[in-house]
Amino acid sequence: MRPPSTFQWLIGNPVVGCLLSVLALASLAGWFTGDVPGLLTLLAIWIGAMAGRAMERVNAYTRWQREWSGMGGGGGGMRLPSLKALRILAALIVWLIFAVWSLEAPADDPWMQTAAVLFWIGTAVMGFAAVARALGLRAPHRRDKVTAKVSVCVCRPVHSPSLRAIYENVGAISRIGQELHHRSPHKHPTSP
Repeated sequence: MRPPSTFQWLIGNPVVGCLLSVLALASLAGWFTGDVPGLLTLLAIWIGAMAGRAMERVNAYTRWQREWSGMGGGGGGMRLPSLKALRILAALIVWLIFAVWSLEAPADDPWMQTAAVLFWIGTAVMGFAAVARALGLRAPHRRDKVTAKVSVCVCRPVHSPSLRAIYENVGAISRIGQELHHRSPHKHPTSP
């Protein structure tokens, strides 16, 4: 399986992809209220759809890579460089844009105030999660499937009958099939 492009890795990141999808929904809500122009709404919806497809592609590749690594296979092809720093930078830029937007939201618009409050609640939850991860306060998690070894059991080969033996027993096999057919309570409408 071919790895996703760098652009798909960037917008296929769950945090960035979810933010772009929320942005598309927010612009749609703004279009309904008349605050956002239609062209900008269409652009935001198109970007949100691209982010959704990129998230699906990245998740499919990640699942495939996990299964491939679990079988003991190599990395198969070129590995992409780590995009962790780029993802953090993109997330901080998006967070900063939303923070400035939420601080300048008009006080008389309940929709904007609701969005701003939800942004700050989300920021608090994500901040708590980051601090908990940094301190190692994780809940005990299930066994990691990536480290689980795949065991394959190959039994001794079973003897297959020769074609001559099969042809000699065709009559007996067909008689058994006919007997089972006549005994079954659900007969085909055309059978006697």
